[in-house]
Amino acid sequence: MKDIQEQIIKTAAQLLTEAKADIVIGFSDSSLPMRATPCFITNADDAQQLVWNSYCLNNLAIYLPECFALDPHVKEQKPPPKVAVIAKGCDGRSAVGLIKELQVPRENLVIIAVPCPGMLDATIAQRLIGTSEIVSAEESGDTVIIKDQTGKETKFDRKELLAEACRFCTHRAAPVSDMTIGELPKGGEALAPDERFEEFSKKSTEERWDQFCRELSKCILCNACRSACPNCYCKVCFADQTRPNWTGTGGPLRDVISFHLGRMFHQAGRCVDCGACVRACPMGVDLRTFTYKLVKDAKELFDYTAGFDIERVPPLIEFNVDDSDNFITEPE
Repeated sequence: MKDIQEQIIKTAAQLLTEAKADIVIGFSDSSLPMRATPCFITNADDAQQLVWNSYCLNNLAIYLPECFALDPHVKEQKPPPKVAVIAKGCDGRSAVGLIKELQVPRENLVIIAVPCPGMLDATIAQRLIGTSEIVSAEESGDTVIIKDQTGKETKFDRKELLAEACRFCTHRAAPVSDMTIGELPKGGEALAPDERFEEFSKKSTEERWDQFCRELSKCILCNACRSACPNCYCKVCFADQTRPNWTGTGGPLRDVISFHLGRMFHQAGRCVDCGACVRACPMGVDLRTFTYKLVKDAKELFDYTAGFDIERVPPLIEFNVDDSDNFITEPE
């Protein structure tokens, strides 16, 4: 991955030097082990800060709408900046969705596609290590050697530490790009079948609802999932509106369910299964089982996969006489 990192640094510096980009969004080293920090490079000399490793887990597309947000207090708006973003498969697909929804001007965005080997999740590593704090991690081929604060070293197979979304990902490269670095992987099979989702899909409607309510009973309505999601860019969320008041801000389970049902409905045909919402949740709510069901339904009912075609609108916005209506006429 060092070769990829060097090319990223070189490309970012070149884009900034030639004024083809005003900002490059990428990753820099973190002060914490097994993590990388999103960073914004505006000077070619600072491109050396950019890194590319197994911990570049965040979906960088979440920062794009703010880069192009208009200032409501200014009559004459500045020209929109030219923004370059280092894009894994999920970043690239989220960027495509934002372009389609007119949150990001395509002509001002430079998508730099990079190959994603699947990112490692520090929280999974910490759970496997136990209570002793992780102080360092090194990779040797497919082996990850983790050292804790007691000095003990533990070896893991890389696949054991993969983020859940990466473990089941079948789209590891940005489908739309302006520049590519390295050899991009083609779409293929996931590293492992998602047995938890398959088990959920086989359940009856009543059993699914029971599981949904049990899982959401953990939620404290902190809105971390909303804040981490690239698709949640509304200036005023429906959950924050008071006229009308769609849902409460805490307490009864009905408020929690109203919030998540509304948010998940808004994700239908838009979610790219990046896992940002799950990683952000402080209570460990398994949102992915439910959002992944939406991803599967969009594909099976409408032959639609989010983030691949800039021209085609999401399935809940268009109407086609051939669309499946079994979910209305013959619900499960």
